[in-house]
Amino acid sequence: MNLNRIAIACTLTVVGIAGCASDPSKKVNAAEAELTSEQQKARSEEQDKNAEATRKHETDHAEVAADKSLATSDAKKDVSNARADLAQDRRDFDAKTKERLAKIDAKVKELKTKSTKLTAKKATDFKAHYTNFTTQRVEANAKVSSLSTSANGDWSAAKTDVEKKLDNLETTLDSMEKDF
Repeated sequence: MNLNRIAIACTLTVVGIAGCASDPSKKVNAAEAELTSEQQKARSEEQDKNAEATRKHETDHAEVAADKSLATSDAKKDVSNARADLAQDRRDFDAKTKERLAKIDAKVKELKTKSTKLTAKKATDFKAHYTNFTTQRVEANAKVSSLSTSANGDWSAAKTDVEKKLDNLETTLDSMEKDF
């Protein structure tokens, strides 16, 4: 009887072990665990690919933005340099214009002083030239005064116009000097 009991217990144990080994729920659990592991691995790989693609996109975007920024910076620098050059040209021209006018005015003053010693005929010619000079000097003053308010695009034309007015003044001054 003991032996029967032992045999039955062994048989039940073997059947239980065999039954557990072929338990469908354990197979399902093991398969789900394996699937879950593969899914996690696939998700991890997908996340890595997405992260790499995002990094590459952000790097490309940053490079494009940097290139645009650099181009804009260079253009702004060129504009700043052009404005500085124009401002310097304006200052230089203003100084040269004032110098030319001062020399012209000094020469006219000298000629006017000398005109008191002229003969009647030459004095009349001098007065005609002096009147013409005075009219031109007023026009030149108006042109010089308008330089400071001329737009950047109009600067070259305004500068040329002032130079012509000063040249005309000097030509008239030469004509006045011939009266002596």
